[in-house]
Amino acid sequence: MSTLTTRILRRAELRSDTPLSKVIESFFIHNGMAAKTKEFYRGNFNAYVAWVKARIDEEPTLADLDGDYVSAYLRELETKPTRK
Repeated sequence: MSTLTTRILRRAELRSDTPLSKVIESFFIHNGMAAKTKEFYRGNFNAYVAWVKARIDEEPTLADLDGDYVSAYLRELETKPTRK
């Protein structure tokens, strides 16, 4: 049996300084979805977190989930070739 080492935050507990990794895990805990859907979403969310982290040189927070960053990230994705 495994135990959680960190408590998953409820939506009302999320603040602008909450690390995005905790926000993502909270999303998955509180939104029932199929395993493959979770895997797809988690991969995309984690790619965004890594992209932001590379630009701000620190752990991204909920405050970093803003329109400017998201737009820049999507523009970059549009210019990259996709895997075949």
